[in-house]
Amino acid sequence: MVTSSHPPTSVARADSLVELASIFEPWCNIAHLRRSLDADLVAESEGLAHGNWDGFSTVLPSDGDGDGVDGSPLRTQFAHTFKRELPALRDDILFLSELLRDLTGANAIGVRVMRLLKPACPNLHFDRVGLRLVTTYRGPGTEYVPDRWTAGDPGSSPNPRGRERLDALEESVRTSRAGDVVLLKGTLWEGNEAHGAIHRSPAFDSSEPRIVATLDPL
Repeated sequence: MVTSSHPPTSVARADSLVELASIFEPWCNIAHLRRSLDADLVAESEGLAHGNWDGFSTVLPSDGDGDGVDGSPLRTQFAHTFKRELPALRDDILFLSELLRDLTGANAIGVRVMRLLKPACPNLHFDRVGLRLVTTYRGPGTEYVPDRWTAGDPGSSPNPRGRERLDALEESVRTSRAGDVVLLKGTLWEGNEAHGAIHRSPAFDSSEPRIVATLDPL
């Protein structure tokens, strides 16, 4: 069970969905929940990996207008982009959207699903966002640094000196797996302007595309 006492790192290792709420602790920059993908979701992800598309993005509104209940935006987007429904992937994204909405109280969730042939962000960096959920459906998961790091220049990308400091953290990099839920605080999180979660895309073989989703509360 994750407690409110300050741990040796800024990562909360969650054993349940409830424990992802540790992300609201001041010391916590990253909440990481291990989970496994079911066979249908693995099969759909395999099919997407070898499809002819680069990805899509959409916004899931709140349940108040009904769209969030049946996933209408996702159903429309999937039918247009993939020429099929992909129910397992759609249901999982809806589930994660509801999870993020419950955690943050957001009115809507921005969803992006990507098919990557090379690392999107191969260098250690921090994001100019409030909070982001990342999950990988195929391939290696997101890599992150468990130590809390001070950017020095709030809200901006690392300067050359900062880049040297980031590169020095190489040995402390940790890796998530396909299926894992990773919550990352960015520099727009209140009180976290100089302490964005440090992470990067993993290296992988371009012949084995990654399928990754990111969700942002709006």
